[in-house]
Amino acid sequence: MDGCKFCVAVGIALAGFFSFPSSLKAAWLYDETVNGDLSGNRLSPTHLPDLAAGENLLHIIINNQSANSTDKDLDYFTLTIPKNLSLTKLILTDYVLGDDAAFIAIEKGSVITEDPKAPNPGNLLGFAEVGTNPAQSVVNIGEDLLPLMGLNQNRPDLPNGYPSPNPQGFIPPLLSGDYAFWVQQSSYTEQPTEITLTFVATPVPEPASIVALITVGLLGTFGKIKSSSSKM
Repeated sequence: MDGCKFCVAVGIALAGFFSFPSSLKAAWLYDETVNGDLSGNRLSPTHLPDLAAGENLLHIIINNQSANSTDKDLDYFTLTIPKNLSLTKLILTDYVLGDDAAFIAIEKGSVITEDPKAPNPGNLLGFAEVGTNPAQSVVNIGEDLLPLMGLNQNRPDLPNGYPSPNPQGFIPPLLSGDYAFWVQQSSYTEQPTEITLTFVATPVPEPASIVALITVGLLGTFGKIKSSSSKM
């Protein structure tokens, strides 16, 4: 195999690390219809299975069907991104009314530190409004939440004069570690709201693997050059 073919092989192998999830079957992390209600305790969230490479699905049901404001259905969960993966996308796969907008926040660690009655957004890693009403939500069905959640300034989803600080912010992808999530709606609804999220996890190639692939390609290239020079 000549040097050019080695280079192509290296490129294909490296690309495979990042396109791998698309070929995997989606796996369910949790389905409230089947597994029951997620925890309503921010200091003791439901711990979901670790993310696996590919698409990981979560189905949430928010029941704000009581006019009593103290009866809001708050859902808290945590998950772990293993050290060999990163979270590259968090897609709003489906959203069934109830209410046409919901709030989703993320914090680094295994709990949500903020009291929902008086939160300090500056202690959150990020958050976003999602749903089906463009006037109330910035992320709609089929879109990725992570870019908006990661913003820490010039947020299009915050009203003018918003008094609280912006979240800490981040640049996707999210790397390995524990993350806590908080999902809720603020308004009373006659019907439950159902949300399906898809967590897309991508393998992170080990540095040694990248070096080995590049080395093979370079050796092939130098071998081709040397062979060509010896014939001159």
